[in-house]
Amino acid sequence: LLSAFASAAEFSARMFMQDQTGEVTGRIFVKNGMIRNELDGWDQTIVYIIDSNQKVAWQLLPGNMYMEIPVSEAPNTLVSEEYEEVNLGVETVEGYVCDVIRFIYKDKSLGAVTHWIARKLGYPLRIEETDAAGKVKATAEFSRIKEEALCGCLFEPPEGYERLALFDSMLGKGGGKDSTGVPDSISIPGFPGDLSSIPGIPE
Repeated sequence: LLSAFASAAEFSARMFMQDQTGEVTGRIFVKNGMIRNELDGWDQTIVYIIDSNQKVAWQLLPGNMYMEIPVSEAPNTLVSEEYEEVNLGVETVEGYVCDVIRFIYKDKSLGAVTHWIARKLGYPLRIEETDAAGKVKATAEFSRIKEEALCGCLFEPPEGYERLALFDSMLGKGGGKDSTGVPDSISIPGFPGDLSSIPGIPE
């Protein structure tokens, strides 16, 4: 859902996210259809970028590497056919007038997501995810909003980073004639063998 708001005003902010597994802090940068998230945790800063103009997402990895994922496969990207929108009114968050919009999944077992969307920024400053019973599962809040010009270099893999062809292998674009297209193991310096510990990597 966040990628739907990427055409918002140009700004940076602090963010705080909480779910059943714990809390994560970080920063977010938004510019001309692009989003950069920097999450503090796992003894390092995790960076992932969504560029809706190029329809691609990148995740920066230790060892000067990055993964590239089509936006259509990136987490939290939904199409309108998957939910309905309900307008819950207007509230003020961090000094910004916000429209409160609830996105209700048509698959009722998935619950709903509510966004407090700042009219001036065109971006949600609070997000609340609830389960089918209406219980809050996760929240994200943005503060210390700073409207400022941002360098385009923040929204692309840094110079000197090497692309990790993880998804090329999964899609069968590499390997020998007996290859299934899915590697037996993947080694990334600085990460354990279980890639599920990296936020943003689909199962």
